[in-house]
Amino acid sequence: MAGCPSSGSGDDGYYLPPGGYFPNTCEQDSDCGNSNLVCARDGECLTTDEVKPIRVNWTVNGGPASEAVCANGPDFFLDFNDTYQSGFGFAPVPCQSGVFSVDKMPARYFQVEIGVENAQALGSGPFDSDGHISFDVSL
Repeated sequence: MAGCPSSGSGDDGYYLPPGGYFPNTCEQDSDCGNSNLVCARDGECLTTDEVKPIRVNWTVNGGPASEAVCANGPDFFLDFNDTYQSGFGFAPVPCQSGVFSVDKMPARYFQVEIGVENAQALGSGPFDSDGHISFDVSL
């Protein structure tokens, strides 16, 4: 993962969108206390069929994200929304990476918003059936 989740907000790299939550019940699978559970990246202990991998890709101004293209660009945030209209997110997400993957995302999260950290949204949409989404952002 390119961004950093943690139990705080703002200065420590974790971004909690309005109305969001962060259960913070686990940091690793062993914290779940049951071999049938895994620690999802939002801090919940869930069964393996309740999590899925997701991948967010982006290009910048129609071309691949890179250090050169993003040199003067801002870091991004990613806000994930679920079926309960709550969510959580990651920030900062470096522009130049062009990709952000999560190996154990709760399956109820169906869409993501990408934007400039501490500024505006640049795009949003649902994941496809493989858990992928792509954006072309304008900087």
